[in-house]
Amino acid sequence: MSNSLENEILIRGTHDIVQLAEVISVAYTDFNVPLGPSMLSAVTESIRSLLIQGFVHVGDLDISGLPLKVVPWLEEPDEIVGRIAREWTALNRDPGLSEICWLALTDEGYEVGTSLMSGT
Repeated sequence: MSNSLENEILIRGTHDIVQLAEVISVAYTDFNVPLGPSMLSAVTESIRSLLIQGFVHVGDLDISGLPLKVVPWLEEPDEIVGRIAREWTALNRDPGLSEICWLALTDEGYEVGTSLMSGT
């Protein structure tokens, strides 16, 4: 896996669920992705790749109990990414905290994230 943003999402996901605003922040501050259309493209393509590889679930945050968890959207990766892009575009700005979606690692994603953290 060569995409650094994808790797960072996996590493962060080993500690907690990840919100879309955090992915945007990491892309901007750590990888110098400019805000606007470039950001939308970089973030959605990274999420698409992680979904296709089976490393993440994308969905809504379930706050009904602890620990908090992500209720996955059941669409295919392209449909999920399309939904993110439509909702993001409808905001007419970059998503803020708790907006649009959350990411949670699958068991395989957790293994890869842990491996990336340890450098193996």
